Amino acid sequence: MIIQVSSHRRSGTHALIDLIRNNFSVQGDFFHLEDILDWSLERLNELPLIVKTHEPEPEKKLNLFIKQGRVTEEKAQDIKDMTVDVHAYRHPKDVLKSLYYFNIKGHEPVYQIPEGMAFLEFMKQEGAQDASPSENRIQFWQRCIRSWVFNKSVVSVGYNAIVDGDESLKEMLSQKFDLISIFHSRLDDKRIKRSTAIGRGTTKSMEGSVLWSEACESFYQKEIDMSLLRKLNLE
Repeated sequence: MIIQVSSHRRSGTHALIDLIRNNFSVQGDFFHLEDILDWSLERLNELPLIVKTHEPEPEKKLNLFIKQGRVTEEKAQDIKDMTVDVHAYRHPKDVLKSLYYFNIKGHEPVYQIPEGMAFLEFMKQEGAQDASPSENRIQFWQRCIRSWVFNKSVVSVGYNAIVDGDESLKEMLSQKFDLISIFHSRLDDKRIKRSTAIGRGTTKSMEGSVLWSEACESFYQKEIDMSLLRKLNLE
């Protein structure tokens, strides 16, 4: 089984990956789709494995690899058939603030932004990172939500439930994966696996900065679809 963990960046991706790794027996830490294209079906079925993606739509990357000739349609279908999708989501304001700090720090150098870039300018950037050329950061977040969270085949999980290690979440994942949990107590530090995340604590270390100005709020209100927030209980 392939457990594909998807999210908009800074939405709890690695917190969800680590929760799965610490509660279920899986191969390694996590992989990207391109890492496993050449694996045999036998290897793919040895133990469940986690594939991480920030793609805005399900199967987008796999379909691209088919088009590029990197994987056959038959193998791609096998991968689709053994994939269970789990999506992490977070309030867009928290996502944007965290991503802004993360990019200023340059934890992923390819996405680093100038330290003097204003937060409003950051919000308005079009075609940044995974977005399409005419899409600003709020619009891109909304596209991710519409593509993943409202897809009936995807299990969607809120950020707070992930970081709190919610017991009902673990039980739900156990049923979805059809796997028995190997839950380790938070107090059992020797058995807790090292986090896969990068840039942990970045937001907390910079949260004294004043970001959300009236101009930022005005732009946010203009761009955000409040119905999405209501459906996700994120108002």
